[in-house]
Amino acid sequence: MRKLIYLTLVTVVYCLFTACDPLPEEDQVRLFLNKKWDLVEVRMDGRTHPTLDVSNYSIEFREDETFTLVNFDGVPQQGSWSLTNGDRELRLFVGEPQEQNYLIISLQLQRLEMQTLLTNSKTGSAEFRFIFDPA
Repeated sequence: MRKLIYLTLVTVVYCLFTACDPLPEEDQVRLFLNKKWDLVEVRMDGRTHPTLDVSNYSIEFREDETFTLVNFDGVPQQGSWSLTNGDRELRLFVGEPQEQNYLIISLQLQRLEMQTLLTNSKTGSAEFRFIFDPA
C-alpha cells in the first residue's frame, strides 16, 4: 500500500511540473524587463562615475514596447524599444532618428545591468555600464 501511495504521489508531482511549460526565453526577458527601473550606478570603463547624480534617472518599460525615460535633469522622454540579437541587446528609439543600443549584461527580478560604447570626438570611446534596481 505504501508503494502505491508513493508511486501515485510521484506521478502527480511529475505531471504537475511537466504540464506547465516554462515561458519562452523572449517572454521571460520581457516579463523581467516590463517595469520601472531606477538608475543606481554608472560605471565608465569599469570605474564608478564619482560625480554623476543618478537620483532623477529612471526608465519604465511597458508591454506595448514603449518606454518613458526620465533623464539626469528630471526631463521625461518617450520612445519605443525592441529586443534584438537573441534578446541580449536592447534597442531604444528616442525620437527620429536617434537610436541607442545596449547590451544586456544581466537581467534579474531585482537588477538590470546594461552597457554601451559611447564615442566622443574629444575623449574617444568609453564603455558605460548602467545598473538599475526596480522602483
